[in-house]
Amino acid sequence: MTCAHRLRLAVVQTGLALVLAVLAAARETAPGAAAAADSAAAAADGAAAAADSAASTAPAFTIYYFHGTYRCESCLRIEAWTEEAVRREFAREIESGLVDWLAIDAQEDANAHYAARYQLTSQAVILAAWRDGEVARWKSLDDVWGLLQAKDEFQDYIRREIVAFMGPER
Repeated sequence: MTCAHRLRLAVVQTGLALVLAVLAAARETAPGAAAAADSAAAAADGAAAAADSAASTAPAFTIYYFHGTYRCESCLRIEAWTEEAVRREFAREIESGLVDWLAIDAQEDANAHYAARYQLTSQAVILAAWRDGEVARWKSLDDVWGLLQAKDEFQDYIRREIVAFMGPER
């Protein structure tokens, strides 16, 4: 589940809890409020269904390219070749929502948490598998640096690693 999906889910869940608390209080204090409370409860059920839907549509796999603010020729090449391979080889999985592709500036303050999560020390291609809104496992594709002079080999490496990482879930 991406950060945006987790944030949406948290907002919906927080709103749902607040609505339910207000409904409970209204039922206890206002005798005529039962119909309004039932209507609000139906709306809360809809919010819960939306939260479940957001969780179920979150990708199972995220392919990241983490880069710095300053981008050298090699960094730009890694991103371009990786994105090209991912979008070509996994178009169906991206379209279905199984896979997400993200290029992220790891030096931005808002993205600092990624450095700890994925042990980033430089630019990196990272594969992440998600379960129940949490990263269940991840892998860094460190060999990209040694394949910068051979586009076909580079992209074949990306494809093979992703297929192996995804396993039968693909």
